[in-house]
Amino acid sequence: MATTDYVNISLEVEVLKKGISCNVSYAPCALSRDLWIYTSPFVLLLGTIGNILIIILMSPKKLRKTSFGLYLIAIACMDLIFIWVGLTRYFIKNAFDKDIRYLHITICWLQRFFVYGSSDASVWLLTAVTIERTIAIYSPTRYMKVNTLFKTKIYIGIIIFIQFMWNSHLFFTRGTVKYELEGRLVEDRCGYANEKAKIYYKNHTQTLLAMLDYSMIPFVTMLGMNIAIFVRLHKRDKMYNKCTSVHSKTVAASKQRKTRSSHVSSKTLMLLPVTIFFLITSLPNLIFSGIEEAKKTEDLERAKMELADYFVSLLGYLNHSLNFFLYCLTGKMLRTRCRKLLTRCCSSKENDSNTNHTYNKTITFHTRKDNSSPKPVLV
Repeated sequence: MATTDYVNISLEVEVLKKGISCNVSYAPCALSRDLWIYTSPFVLLLGTIGNILIIILMSPKKLRKTSFGLYLIAIACMDLIFIWVGLTRYFIKNAFDKDIRYLHITICWLQRFFVYGSSDASVWLLTAVTIERTIAIYSPTRYMKVNTLFKTKIYIGIIIFIQFMWNSHLFFTRGTVKYELEGRLVEDRCGYANEKAKIYYKNHTQTLLAMLDYSMIPFVTMLGMNIAIFVRLHKRDKMYNKCTSVHSKTVAASKQRKTRSSHVSSKTLMLLPVTIFFLITSLPNLIFSGIEEAKKTEDLERAKMELADYFVSLLGYLNHSLNFFLYCLTGKMLRTRCRKLLTRCCSSKENDSNTNHTYNKTITFHTRKDNSSPKPVLV
């Protein structure tokens, strides 16, 4: 009869039962572990600084009262949740051999819920703002009439609500399960809640739905929208050049027309590096998700898959960490605001230093003056 041994399963059950982790005696597995330990804090720091800067730069009333600014703030907030909840788990798991998902069923639920919900919401918010920019490019007059700040807040709220509710199945499909493993009775604190949930995961239904929601549908949508934006901007530039040459406008009028065109498309161009980077990083994720389900159970094959999983996962986290720097590539407005913020911070420090220096000089002057004045003689 098996002895009762309830253990806090972490890497052990993942190796023996789930095949997620691997044997660190193999070079690919040891390399993936070391890479997670040393790169995840750097990516976390980079993503935190970048997303906080987006929130700060878009928080002034003038930008916060625009739909574009609201979308960027919402995306940055979702990205912060994703990288903090997701990357910290990978760091702890590889540095301390403890997977926080298996500490308690509540942690298993919440960690997965916030990781999946925030990542899906971020991608769909980016899809929504790309669609909005496409409408603004093709029909600017109609866009100005229909688009309002109140509607934008509703759209953002609906997207976030739907994506988090989409992943609420975790509270019903994940649960604490006891089973016998190699002569021991083991408690899996993040296992399948019941047989229906087991079938739901085993037949890859959840994997396919996740691929559709996070990668496939946003990928196709944003690819189509970006192609449409490129075509429209190219045609508009040709039209403006033709009109300018035919009507022989003055140089000032030509510059004014060009400035107006640049102002209309600046926000759209600012999004292009981010959406293109998403297309690049999501493609390996789509391919790997299909291959991962067919991976072998041998230790060496598992170790190789773990290393491949590191690179694919890292691309996903970089996708949610580098938005600020990608915005700055083509976003002149964001670069200008960032430069002003840095200048203001530096100038304020210099002013404080000068004020303290002047104050000290004044105090020294008055002290010397008081000391030099003759003392009164008491009669």
